[in-house]
Amino acid sequence: MTTLQLNGEWTDRYGKIWRSSQSGNTFNWVENTTGRVASDLYKLFRFDGTKHLKYSSNNGNQLISSVDTFTKAPSNSFPTDFNQSIIKNVPLLTGAMYQDYCGMIWNCSNHEGGHFVLSNLTDGRSCDGYVVFDIYRNVFIIYIVFVRNGVENVFKSEATNLNEMDLSNGDYFRRVGGNTPLPQPVDPPLLPTTTQQLPQPTPIQMPPQPTTRYYRIGGGKDGVSTWTKWNGLPCLTVVEGWEVVFEVDQNGNISGSNRTDYKNTMLTKYYSGTFKNNVFDISAKFSDGRVISYKGSLTGNKVRVDYVILTPGNLQGGTIGDGGFNVGTLFETSAPPCQPKTYTINGKTYWKRYNALPSSSIVDGWMMSFNVDKYGNISGSNKNAGQAFTKTYSGTLINNLMDATAKWDDGRTATYKGSITNNTIKLDFIITAPGTQPGQSGDSGFNTGIVTSN
Repeated sequence: MTTLQLNGEWTDRYGKIWRSSQSGNTFNWVENTTGRVASDLYKLFRFDGTKHLKYSSNNGNQLISSVDTFTKAPSNSFPTDFNQSIIKNVPLLTGAMYQDYCGMIWNCSNHEGGHFVLSNLTDGRSCDGYVVFDIYRNVFIIYIVFVRNGVENVFKSEATNLNEMDLSNGDYFRRVGGNTPLPQPVDPPLLPTTTQQLPQPTPIQMPPQPTTRYYRIGGGKDGVSTWTKWNGLPCLTVVEGWEVVFEVDQNGNISGSNRTDYKNTMLTKYYSGTFKNNVFDISAKFSDGRVISYKGSLTGNKVRVDYVILTPGNLQGGTIGDGGFNVGTLFETSAPPCQPKTYTINGKTYWKRYNALPSSSIVDGWMMSFNVDKYGNISGSNKNAGQAFTKTYSGTLINNLMDATAKWDDGRTATYKGSITNNTIKLDFIITAPGTQPGQSGDSGFNTGIVTSN
């Protein structure tokens, strides 16, 4: 990493002057005439609150990206060099193993200073990581960088240690082994007062990056269709469940398909078109013959597209020209969407309150068996060993955090909240309706068990 002093004035390629104020490993830039703001982590700049660009420097006096160049204005004094301190407390990650949301294992194949590389052991993909330690808040700030079509996609994480990195796109990396256990942050040294420039490191060669990206828009309650015209007449009908799953190649061309449930008849949608410069132009062909066009754009991670029926098809009704608009969240990954899983938990029940009285009883034979779809929604049912009543589950399991409700067929209901660590789980439970079984509303405790999934 090049040692830079970011305080002072910088001039962009249009001649506009930006004034920078720096505090630790963060800074704030304001453009003199327009008030436009850039901020965030060293060499990974965030403009206008959304757009990230990574900059490099060859001599400390220029910041160079793919779209702009900033040149430092002359100055007789420079502030304290912070670069040595913010990477000094970063543990060495070489050899560390991480698991992502889809269950794939990544190995840290290289770590030097504030830069590391994660390599997928299944398909050979790689991503770059940039990490510093915020000495003011005692947290690590991490950026994971994927490259698609020559454009860097930057996902941020903040963590108290480097065992768990929750990314801003909903994905995560969980430490599962390798190397030695990571130390917790210690009291950092005082900021150095030297202005000595560090030697330039050897340039790091970027590993090959995937040329195809996988996207999902909407799904479940997140994807909403608003019909404004149906059977040739104006209307205003809102329908949840809109979902689009597709791939984009290095030229922005779309392909892929997914299924949609229409009146218990599973129909497949096949996609073609383009996704370029955050603009969608898609054609969807359904297996019943319907053809719909989607045209719209991406703002942040939110999508809005206008749709029109070009061919009505045989099953879904409507007529040519019917349409409306869809909205949903865009989810982007470097691999196909995660597959649904089935979970089984076997363990014990620890009562802390029973029949409205304190309790310390422990009961064996607690069990949960349920399914989780690719959105994290829970469904399914089971009986505990030796029990007559069936429990039916709903709720979510996302990023190993469980928030579920169980309803017994005798009328009892209970809530479960907790988390999975490795292959163990602890859930706090509260009975919200007793049903015909012993106990009262408000009785509570916790469950622990071993988790298996397939």
